[in-house]
Amino acid sequence: MKFAPLSDGRKSTAEWLLRGKALETQGTASALTEAVQAYDAALTLLHAEPLNGSDDFRHELAIVWMNRGRARSAAPAISPSASSRSPAFTCGGPDPGHGAE
Repeated sequence: MKFAPLSDGRKSTAEWLLRGKALETQGTASALTEAVQAYDAALTLLHAEPLNGSDDFRHELAIVWMNRGRARSAAPAISPSASSRSPAFTCGGPDPGHGAE
């Protein structure tokens, strides 16, 4: 299988994803909170990439959302303000009512 080279934004996304995974393995409430924030950073970077129908892009987006959900559910004590920092978009594009015109 041949993979396309990663853009700088996708490399940074991978770094945030790895950081989130490392924090998740610590399992403490503070580490899980930081993991959610790392996944939010990865989602923000992915949102900046064009949604061009690439299978690799959609796969990476799904991985970040799944990891974020797992970290979030493992730390139910995370305050609502921490979880509200997630980017305002859906997999299909900008979320209506969040700046989309």
